[in-house]
Amino acid sequence: MVRYARPTYITSLLGTSKSGSTYKYAGFDQLVHISSGIIRYFLEPASLMYGEMRSRHAEATEISPEIQDQIVRSQADQFLFSEFDRWSTDEADKEEGASAKVLDKTRRLRNLIQSLGGTFHQILRSDGSERRVFSVALTDEPTQDVLEVFDLGVQYGYFHQSAIGNKEGTGRTRLYVLTRRLAPFFTLDPTSFAGYKFVTNDALREAMLRPKTFLGKVRRSGVDSVLETGQLALFEED
Repeated sequence: MVRYARPTYITSLLGTSKSGSTYKYAGFDQLVHISSGIIRYFLEPASLMYGEMRSRHAEATEISPEIQDQIVRSQADQFLFSEFDRWSTDEADKEEGASAKVLDKTRRLRNLIQSLGGTFHQILRSDGSERRVFSVALTDEPTQDVLEVFDLGVQYGYFHQSAIGNKEGTGRTRLYVLTRRLAPFFTLDPTSFAGYKFVTNDALREAMLRPKTFLGKVRRSGVDSVLETGQLALFEED
């Protein structure tokens, strides 16, 4: 099906490359989706691409797919590493006497991003009915610690918060959408409509506390089994 052409193509490349780096994030439409609809997140990498192309060729009439891919992957890495480190340190400095608590919250946020990004990658590689997933919807009331981590992620642009009908069809629940700016980091398909997965508060807490254990369970037991039960595994450490 055309709907799954890109995920199938990405998966086929992953079959011969553990990193999936042979897939190129290039082309106007794809770069627009990666920008998450924010113009500066399109113009900044476009400017860097042009500068890189000019450094190699006196006259740049087009930008090669290799350079486009190189820049957007570099931007995704920077967003999750150096930018993350910078603002998390700034947050800790602002909270006098509470820096350890702030740093713990930012650590949990990084773990959550890694856990959900890795889970969405597993879904893309599956034969599921919807392989483009960027969002999770809560099946139960979140605890305060989980809400605080998501709030921090929303504040700094790693998640977007919305709402969607709950699983029982009796009301609405929170929906958190991972930014498409991280699609190159996790080798996800940033284009077109993306689905969502329901997840328990317990599963989210495990993703924040034990990301390696969480992703190991996803690979062994399947996405739905882990997201919709999420029982914390006592005595398991990363």
